[in-house]
Amino acid sequence: MPGMPMRRRAGALRNPETPIALRPIFAQGTSNKAWPHPQQAVIAGDYKLIRHAGSDTLALYDLEMDPEEQHDLAGTLPEQAAALLGVLESWLASFDSAFENVPANGLSGEAVQQLEGMGYL
Repeated sequence: MPGMPMRRRAGALRNPETPIALRPIFAQGTSNKAWPHPQQAVIAGDYKLIRHAGSDTLALYDLEMDPEEQHDLAGTLPEQAAALLGVLESWLASFDSAFENVPANGLSGEAVQQLEGMGYL
């Protein structure tokens, strides 16, 4: 799918005729390490792209050669990173809901305490 025009790529993602093994896997979320900046990711084939939405930095990993994600290839394979970023952006554009950064000071004191108690902040 990398290299395919974005509209056609988005359609291929939803096409039930596309073999499951060729369909990308998407994720979006945050963690206590990334708080308050969400991370978005796509896995397609052997590659995984992670975008740190707070800074828009990218990390690219070859999961077959580097399953522990120790060697970021975004700088050495910029075309692959750009292609996967296009796939990720097509997916994000396919739904109305946006994952936005929520600063801790925008939460109630009780919510901050609960998150701190669970180790998220």
